[in-house]
Order: sequence, then C-alpha cells, then structure tokens
Amino acid sequence: MHGIVPGYNYFKKLTTQGVQISVGTTNLSNFPVLVNHTNNDLRHTSNSGDIDGDFDEIRISNSMRIPEWIRATYQTSKIGSTFISYAATACVPPDVSVAGSSQTICATSVTMAANTPTSGVGTWSVVSSPGIITNSLSPTTEITGLSVGANVFEWIITSGTCTSVSDVTITVNANPSSSNASSNQTICISTASTTLNGNNPAVGTGTWSVLSGTATITNPNLNNTTVSGLTLGTHILQWEIGNGVCVNSASTMTIIVDPASSIANAGSNQTVCISSPNATLAANTPTTGTGTWSVLTGGGVITTSTNPNSTATGLTLGTNILEWSITSAGTCSSTSSTMTIIVDPASSIANAGSNQTVCI
Repeated sequence: MHGIVPGYNYFKKLTTQGVQISVGTTNLSNFPVLVNHTNNDLRHTSNSGDIDGDFDEIRISNSMRIPEWIRATYQTSKIGSTFISYAATACVPPDVSVAGSSQTICATSVTMAANTPTSGVGTWSVVSSPGIITNSLSPTTEITGLSVGANVFEWIITSGTCTSVSDVTITVNANPSSSNASSNQTICISTASTTLNGNNPAVGTGTWSVLSGTATITNPNLNNTTVSGLTLGTHILQWEIGNGVCVNSASTMTIIVDPASSIANAGSNQTVCISSPNATLAANTPTTGTGTWSVLTGGGVITTSTNPNSTATGLTLGTNILEWSITSAGTCSSTSSTMTIIVDPASSIANAGSNQTVCI
C-alpha cells in the first residue's frame, strides 16, 4: 500500500491478522507500520513509503472501506491495484444489493433508485439493454437510450472479494398510434345502425365508447365494428387508443339519425266534367319531409305544387294521373302516392227538331 497523500485521509485504525495497530504506533514484526498522526500518512518504518503485505481491514472515519472505495475516493500516487489490496482470501461482507423496484415507463430515460452501500462500492452494469448509464457508481444515476420492452440492469455491491448482486427491469411502453375515428355519418331511423371506421392501431389497443346519445357497440375494441340501436338525433362516439402507461390518443365522430319521411297519401280519385276541368286535391300534410305534386300522365297545371290541397286546372279529357311525393330533408327515402282524375266529355246538345202542325 502506498502512502496516501496528506490532507485526503482520515484513518482511524489499521488491523492485520486481527490485531489493531493504533495511531502513532509502529507494528507487528512481520508487518511494520507507522501511522503518522500529523500528516495522516501510513508509512513503512523505513520511510520508503510502501507497505508490502495484505491488510485484513482498513477503517476510515470508523467505517470499513475496501480498496475500490479508497481508490475511487482518495488521490494516490500509484495507479490501480498497486495502490492497495487485501489478501486474496479476504472477504468483507458488503451491504445487500437492492437495485430498486421494477418500473414501467413511457420514455427513453429513467432515474434509478438503488440502495447506497455503507459497506462496499456499488456499480451499475447492463444485463440486457442498449441503455447508457450516466454514472455507474451512483445508485440514483440516470440511464438514457432505453428501448421499447424490457431493459435489465444489475446493481453490484463489491467488498473485497465479496459481492452482492440484484437486478431491476425497466419496461418501456411505446406511445400508442394516433387515433382517427374517421368521418361523421348521417343515417335514417329506418336503419338505426351503421358500421364505424376508426383506424386500426399499429401500437396499442383501441376502444369505442359513446360520449352522448344512445347506441349499442357490437365489439368496442374493433375499429370497424357495427353500432346499432341508434335513436333520432345526434350521437357522439369516441375512438381511444391506449398502450400501457403512455397517454392515450382519442378522437371523436358524430352520427346523425334522421327521421323517416311521412307516408304519402295522394287522396281519393276524382271525376270531373270537361266543362269544368279543374279539381281540388286532397293529399295528407307530412309531419316529416316536404310534399310535392307532379303530373305523371295527362295534362293540367297544379297551382301550388307543395300544397297538399292545391287546385289542379286545365285538366284534359280522359285520365290524368297525379303523384304526391314526400321527401325527407335528410338521408331517408322519399314516399309517394298517386291519384287519378278522370275528365268526362260534355253531353251533346239536345235538338228536338222543328215544330210541326197537323189536322185533327
């Protein structure tokens, strides 16, 4: 062991073969030592500066310290293992290694949480991960460059020839795919069901939910599931994609359900005389949608085509077929109904012939 530079050390006691060498005392015949109290130096009695042999134990500030700790903590005038070592058979039990609890994160870096040893020196090492350890000697070091999946690290506490080892796994979740619930839809109440069209996530699991309105989702985790039981009005559905502890991605779409068109009823057929080729129509007034009259065959002029009780003029002799069609303002199909107006010809003008005079 080479002398430790003055001012850097605070040796309290030194033992060899189980016998303590006190400060200021020169030593055992087979292991001569002088502890200089003034300079805090350990020196050979010949003042050569070196002690040849193995220490059983060295304590600094009354704490047992191993060569690795001394080399890492104090300035020395020699390099590596030539500075200080224990006998090959020496083993001072280190603290039990506690690498910390496993973590699941959504990031590429993490702060570790191993125990700080009071006996021995702790060192981080990689078991399986591309991660980069910032400070391998720090129990709370940051590790960067983690990959998706399991990243395993080892916290090794070494004391002499003894070690205590524990592992910790850092599981990294990938961010979920961005959600796209797709386009809004408008359907008719007569159907009351539709097929959704959310994106199929490459990462994570998607879930459909109803934010407003009423609906029954057949398979909430299927991006193109069917939805039924829709009622009149507006329904808002959400497609949310999640993966582990990462923040979910969500988007919404709207389904508008239109009312069905009223059933059209053009009214009863009519028969009129050509002498007055007009008629008053009698269709039903729609509660949903807009009704419109049109002439399918024959002739005639409808005064107000959207009035179910409009008049029809200029009807022609014979059969005239009119249609009353009700069309919804939304996506529902229109309904229609027809009625017939027969226009009869006028009767011939009667002519009884000339007057006559006869003899009794």
